[in-house]
Amino acid sequence: AYGPDVAPARAEGHDGEVVYRFEREITKPRFKEDEHGRVNIKELNLIQNVMAGDVLAELQAPRAGTKGMNVKGEELLPQETHAAALPKGQNVSISPDGTQLIADIDGHVFFNGTVNVSDVYEVETVDAATGNIRFNGSVVVKGEIGDGYEVHAAKSITVAMSVGRVVIVAAGNITI
Repeated sequence: AYGPDVAPARAEGHDGEVVYRFEREITKPRFKEDEHGRVNIKELNLIQNVMAGDVLAELQAPRAGTKGMNVKGEELLPQETHAAALPKGQNVSISPDGTQLIADIDGHVFFNGTVNVSDVYEVETVDAATGNIRFNGSVVVKGEIGDGYEVHAAKSITVAMSVGRVVIVAAGNITI
């Protein structure tokens, strides 16, 4: 029985965790409405473009629990908590204070057990499954670009096979 002379049970602590500033797994299209409420179904927004210097993940420190007492007046020690580790991959760095993952280059961020940034986006074909591509690096299309689709790149675009009636825009070279 609790009363004025009996302290409550201990408060549980929480392990440290990594908070991601991007979607680790994009499984659905991310449609956007224009100013007139229309949605372009070819704009799936499956690429997560990032710029050098962007914060990709942050570390939250563990929070220790507090001591408590059980109903018999015996001391209850808090559970041990553990720190999390930043899952650093390619083209990312850890901030000087050790609490953030930062993009080293412009590109797309992806998670495969670690946080990575690549300045090359590879895709088999550009069609209804991928939608239009808008990328701040280079794009490599291993197959075809379907009629009516667009590929925009801040660097170069390479298409291994043919293209139909498409829009291809690159600040660098376009190779078909």
